[in-house]
Amino acid sequence: MKKAAIFFFFLFCFWASAYGGEMSNALRSMEKLGAKTRVGILYRSYLDLLGDTRFEVDQFLKTQEAKANPEIAQRVEKIMGHYQNAAEFWGWSMWYPAGIMGKQDINPKLTQPEKNMIERDNRRVDRVLALYPGAHKRIEDGGIIINTSMPSIHLGAAIGGIWAEANQELADLKKMIEEK
Repeated sequence: MKKAAIFFFFLFCFWASAYGGEMSNALRSMEKLGAKTRVGILYRSYLDLLGDTRFEVDQFLKTQEAKANPEIAQRVEKIMGHYQNAAEFWGWSMWYPAGIMGKQDINPKLTQPEKNMIERDNRRVDRVLALYPGAHKRIEDGGIIINTSMPSIHLGAAIGGIWAEANQELADLKKMIEEK
């Protein structure tokens, strides 16, 4: 009887530590990523850490706990989306002088490859501004716009703003979880 009680005690302890473990791992991994964005991180290191974080988030999203708490799961996925957008935009910034990408009118005299590049850039600018409408203001006012007549965006400012938004949403999520 004593052995059975000890067995069930350890089984309960294992279950209790496992329950919430995936969410805890995902949150901890996102916190680590957020901390690195606040102190500075290299692009390659960011991608490696982002992959590790994505793994932890995916593990959490597969759990019953995530299914039982859809609001938490959605918020975790949204925060992860911010970090992934930042990586994508950071990759783009390597192709633009000073990290500035702007919309342009298409001159009919351009070659087709040049027109394609301009169209791609125009779509990218539109995408950044659609995903982060709060950033659609001049850089001097805390936004990412350099030129308002034909929007040019500063990708470094966009990435920093995305990280700040992700980190704030993560802090808000942790507060919500603690209050439950």
